[in-house]
Amino acid sequence: MAQASLGSLRLYGVAAVESGQAISLAEGTTLVHYRALAAVVEPSPYSVSTLEDNDVSKYVAVLEQAHAHSAILPAPPGTVFRSESTLTRWLELHYFTLTEALSVVEGHAA
Repeated sequence: MAQASLGSLRLYGVAAVESGQAISLAEGTTLVHYRALAAVVEPSPYSVSTLEDNDVSKYVAVLEQAHAHSAILPAPPGTVFRSESTLTRWLELHYFTLTEALSVVEGHAA
């Protein structure tokens, strides 16, 4: 069974945001910056999550709010990283793929 971790983060998506440009793109979330990317996150227990209707509604609302400010690549609903450092490492590893994907969706309607 997975243990709850105090520093774990639920990932909603990855946006094209210059470092330090914004603190948040959606209510109740924060950003984890890496170069020209930012992960839209909120604190969450590190455990297997079952998504309820209200969780999916919140997921959609966060993505809509973020999309109003920037191009965003949605994460699979319920994605949780153990720590900010783990998420930052993931952003670093996938930086070029994520920036290419964001350049494709930039300027397109949701």
